[in-house]
Parts: sequence; C-alpha cells; structure tokens
Amino acid sequence: MKTPLALLLIVLSTLPAYAEPRTQPTLDPRALLHALEEAFTTVADRVTPAVVNVSTVPRKQSAEETPERFREFFGEEFYERYFRRRPREDARATGSGVLVDPKGYILTNNHVIENAQDIIVRLSDQRKFTARLVGRDPKTDLAVLKVDAPAALPAAELGDSDHLRVGQWAIAIGNPFGLDRTVTVGIISATARTRVGVTQY
Repeated sequence: MKTPLALLLIVLSTLPAYAEPRTQPTLDPRALLHALEEAFTTVADRVTPAVVNVSTVPRKQSAEETPERFREFFGEEFYERYFRRRPREDARATGSGVLVDPKGYILTNNHVIENAQDIIVRLSDQRKFTARLVGRDPKTDLAVLKVDAPAALPAAELGDSDHLRVGQWAIAIGNPFGLDRTVTVGIISATARTRVGVTQY
C-alpha cells in the first residue's frame, strides 16, 4: 500500500509543472507613455500657478573715489571729469519662487534676494507685488518672502523629503533667466548628500 501512495504523491507533485502557464496581461507601451504624459501635465497644471518670478534691485553702493591727492594735484574740474568713478547702474537679479501658503508666503533662494533693496514678485497671472523678507538661511540657500494680496493666492503643497527614493520622477517648474513657467523632468539621483556644504543640517 505504501508504493501506490508514494507514486500518487509524486504524480500530484508534478502536475503544476505541466499546467498551462498563466497569461500575463499585455501592456501597451503607447498607453503607458500616454499615462505618464498625463501625469506630468496634471502636475504642471496644478503647480504652475503657484510658481512666481522674483526680481530684485541691489542696495546702492556709494561710488568709490580716487585718492584726494589726485584732486589736489589736478584740480577740482579735471578731477571731477576724469577721475571720479560714476555710480553703477542698478542691476537686477532674477530667480524663481513658489507660493507655499495662500496668505502670500513664498519660498525662494537666498542668493536671489541677498543684498536686495527692493524685491518684486510677479505671479503667473502677471500681477506684481512688492515683497518683504521674512527670513533667510544662507547655509541652505533658502529664504521666505511675504506678499500682501487682496485675496488668497494659489499655493503648492510641500511634500516630505524623508519619503523620497532614488529613481523617483521629479519635475522642476521655475522661471530661469526670466523665462516664465519652464518645466523640466528628471529623476531623484541621490538623497542625503553630505558634501555640499550643508552637513550641519
């Protein structure tokens, strides 16, 4: 009796090997690309209204003058004409920012607003506001601005960087060189960088 039972067990154990393999669902590459494209455009449509252009006028610096002995040697008129340095024209710095609160709080880069006398924020609907500096952290190159608008502004929702994974899709939306609403796509190349000057955080 043991032999037939053992034979039966062997036969039963081999049945799955001869069973018809399961058919995997066929994935249409074009459908996958279309779905990915739709995901990108959805994010861009949702976030772009919260992206702003930040322009600044640096603090004016007094014109430097050549040594006073040149004035005494050449005379006042000659000195004023050829030696006094002319004040530099105002230069504007531009960058991007993102509204993170409907009340008008904006996250931008510290280097954009550093030494700024005036800060102008232009929204995606082309409205302009004078912004004030709320706080900044040069070590992480971040700054927070505030604009006062008559109504709530479109704001982007901040995520949790602790949940980022290498290889995930990333979308950057900004105003590089004043070019409005520029969108680029890439992936997260690395996390927890330690040699970029912010290791104390």
